[in-house]
Amino acid sequence: MKLAGRVALVLGGSAGIGRACVDALAADGAAVVVADVDDSGGEQAVTDVTAAGGKAAFVHTTIMEEDSVADSVHRAVDTFGGLDILVTSVAGRPPAGVEGAKAWKYMVDLFQTGTYYASRQALPALVESGNGSVIHVASIAGIRGSMIGDVDATAYPTAKHGVLGLTKTLALHYGPQGVRVNAICPGYIATQATQHIRDADTDGAYIRDTLRVPLQRWGRPEEIGKVATFLASDDASFISGQAIVVDGGMTAR
Repeated sequence: MKLAGRVALVLGGSAGIGRACVDALAADGAAVVVADVDDSGGEQAVTDVTAAGGKAAFVHTTIMEEDSVADSVHRAVDTFGGLDILVTSVAGRPPAGVEGAKAWKYMVDLFQTGTYYASRQALPALVESGNGSVIHVASIAGIRGSMIGDVDATAYPTAKHGVLGLTKTLALHYGPQGVRVNAICPGYIATQATQHIRDADTDGAYIRDTLRVPLQRWGRPEEIGKVATFLASDDASFISGQAIVVDGGMTAR
């Protein structure tokens, strides 16, 4: 087990890509703190990891509130003795009735500012570990333009571009202190967030013909989890400041 003896904090670990990261990190030996607003999903993740012989704990966390994020870091340190790995993998939409500029700000606060909060609060413990690894789940929307709609719909790609800027800048500053910082940029992954698209794409034409994904299928959350585990491990000891694209070849065009 390549991560035995290490402690990971996964923000957004109750479902989707975040949950896949929890499972993969735990399977490779890390003790994992699942931090999420979804109490039921987070507790279920802990139950499943524990049943499989791993170590895990859950803490209710709102990534848009820095004090809440700080509490999750303290929980990891207090429960398992330190922090070696940070994964940020949040998802969400503005509340019903929130539109226009307010919705834009909500999304940027969720995806970009929340990632900053997580980094800011976790980095002191990661520096102290002597072998820290930060893994931000970004998106292919962070490395290219997005045909997502008008100006009010630009928050998601804007925030994900910001996450990559944060990733690269932190890698430069904290590298000399023993912390590697990377991002994963998933393409179209089969999660709850994309369920509505997959329900409408009954024959696979959207992936195959519209998006023209060369591998002609949806990605699986566990495929992102495996990349996160690799980046957290010593196998990636000379990788930092990178945006690792996992998209079935889509952005190769």
